Amino acid sequence: MYIQYEQEMNWEGLSSFEQLLLLKVLQPDFAVHAVRGFVAEELGESVLDIQPLLADQAVEELQEFQGQTRPLLLVLPSASGGASRSILDELKVIVERRRQADARRSFQLLVSSALRESCLQSVREAAAEGAILVVTELQLASEHWLGCLELLMEELCMSSLHVSSPERNEGPVVCSSVSRSLSAHVRESRDFRLILCVEGFVALPTSMLQMCQKVAVLPPSGVRTRLRQLAQRVDWEPESSPGRPSDERRAGWRRNLFSLCLFHAVLCERSRYNCFYAAAYDFGASFRSACGFMRTAWSQESDPPWDLLLHFIRTQSHGAQVAESWDRQQLGACMLRFMGPAAGTLALAARLAHKEEGSDSEEERQSAELQTLRARCVSQYLDFQLDPELPGSEAAAKCITELPEATTAELFGCHPREDKALDAKRSDQVLSLLAALRPAAEAGASDIQQLFKVEDLLSELPVFNPALDQEIQVSPRGKRSLERRKEATDPLLAQVLRQELFSLRELLAKLRRDLRRLHEMMSAKLQLSEDMQELLDHILANSMPDTWRRISFPSARPLASWAFSLKMRLQWLEAAWSEMQARNEPFCWRLDLFWRPQQLLLSSLRSFCSQKLLPLAQCSFRHKVLAHLTEEEDVQDRPSSGLYICGPFLRGASWDRRRGALVDGKMDEFFYRMPVMHFIPTKDQRQLRNRCPVPFFQADRGPWKSNGRDANFIAQVFLHAADPNDWLLKGVALFCEAAS
Repeated sequence: MYIQYEQEMNWEGLSSFEQLLLLKVLQPDFAVHAVRGFVAEELGESVLDIQPLLADQAVEELQEFQGQTRPLLLVLPSASGGASRSILDELKVIVERRRQADARRSFQLLVSSALRESCLQSVREAAAEGAILVVTELQLASEHWLGCLELLMEELCMSSLHVSSPERNEGPVVCSSVSRSLSAHVRESRDFRLILCVEGFVALPTSMLQMCQKVAVLPPSGVRTRLRQLAQRVDWEPESSPGRPSDERRAGWRRNLFSLCLFHAVLCERSRYNCFYAAAYDFGASFRSACGFMRTAWSQESDPPWDLLLHFIRTQSHGAQVAESWDRQQLGACMLRFMGPAAGTLALAARLAHKEEGSDSEEERQSAELQTLRARCVSQYLDFQLDPELPGSEAAAKCITELPEATTAELFGCHPREDKALDAKRSDQVLSLLAALRPAAEAGASDIQQLFKVEDLLSELPVFNPALDQEIQVSPRGKRSLERRKEATDPLLAQVLRQELFSLRELLAKLRRDLRRLHEMMSAKLQLSEDMQELLDHILANSMPDTWRRISFPSARPLASWAFSLKMRLQWLEAAWSEMQARNEPFCWRLDLFWRPQQLLLSSLRSFCSQKLLPLAQCSFRHKVLAHLTEEEDVQDRPSSGLYICGPFLRGASWDRRRGALVDGKMDEFFYRMPVMHFIPTKDQRQLRNRCPVPFFQADRGPWKSNGRDANFIAQVFLHAADPNDWLLKGVALFCEAAS
């Protein structure tokens, strides 16, 4: 129906929604496009033709209900400081337009935060003066304050209704003296507008939502849309300077300013791909700061001080918003590509499309074709020409119109498969929303089937070896005992294994207690408690319960796959512990099976420092990929220093075993299983040339710690690459598990 290979698919007997589900399984990247056809078939084509409503248009077209002007509720995206300032700029245009239309009246624009004590009084004053009042940070207000605002809004609406239609008997009757005095102000001030701004979706009083006209302010999508918005907010005329001809100076200023706008638009648009940033950064104020610094520096120098400007962007304007070190490196790589003297030249495209001599293999030819495709996409944006005959804003608008409408992954230096991954991610979100809107099935799983699922999960849990209970028993902290001293005399790697097994034993005990309690309550047909009902719902949905996730090792797997990985972890750790008890370390360490892999690497580094009598701060790891060793069984000997590590997956790239360098992966290859890697402790912290820093994460990027590090971050691995900045832009990373 919606797929281009319709003749090869058998849709007979399937409803439209069932066809969507089948398409999601077979070709998930097509589902997001097929949803448009599903919505058009069910609701009509007119639903898809939604024109965006600007903030100033929403204020001018506020609907009137029974003689009252309704407040406007603007729902902004989370962390949208830039969106709030953009709306204020649009409202200033409205106020200025009203002043020009009626010079005898003084229109005002007032802004008040919901956290201020005088905010409610500001609402009354704005209603009396006929001003436009913008109430910000509504999501931070308390329930008591929202209740007071709700009563005040009802009071204003009642006053307006009472004054505008005094001859009508229906409707509320104004009784209080406050309302009567306020109604007199409202009679004289018909220009009053109340605009409420809330970031994200928060619970507001129902009557407040009913009184307001609601408008969702969505962030711009696409590089062209963002560029068009930025071009309207900047001044395209440079500061006058006697040291340089005006035409040449104006052309240079426009080109550099457009380069800054392009860099900012690309930087904001990159957040769509989940291989880039750990958080949604707000660069709204950063752009204004960079523009101000650029104008100041341009007025003082005859030539653009690129080194100073790039340093300011890296450390002050945009870099100050980025807390994670890996994200800062990507910011610098993106800045070098889209800004500076090299931006807008074909030299960059030629360097990206460079093909090495002797690349006769199929993989190398495919990699060269991808490089050429990426170079052509980037050159379409970098080779811009601003018309010197047109004003600055018109020249920028004409240049933006000539840019490609669609934004692909090649612009950001990524593999084309990232677009497919993005479509698959959107398909999951849209289909989950459609499934939630559909009514629940009439016949769900019976009580017997639910009981069988609980029994199956309980039987699949691995059994901890009881012979190891006494061996791995960890003594309480601070207790001076024989067991405590014995732990201290164990090798550092043995201490790590002891802690890993102890944590797994405690986790298994917790899981068995919860499942047995749930099984007993279901067998006795008792009313399930709230926590047991939540546990049962997660088991039926094959998802990890929140109570288990908080005490478990980091993982993004569904429940069945997570239980299988738990069994693998326990088996490998028990075998490694048996080898350590026989004074034999494992030849190769499965880092992906550790709860705390950072402790394993730190223990190896501490052992090296103890042998060499070196401080820990002066030592680090160097990394070598052993291409001839693929699996753990291929390793037949221990390294003389350091550890052999296996198990990580490489995302965003592949590994060329012949050349020993990062290369582009295949179109359908999102994760690549890395060969065995040798982590070599060394005192020399200098890295070799052509080494790309690749972050190593335990699972999907998790919450941040207080030190600005990702909670799932393990280490930074340096891998050989022809152009490290190019691979930084691709968001290459190592993971202990291949997330979907």
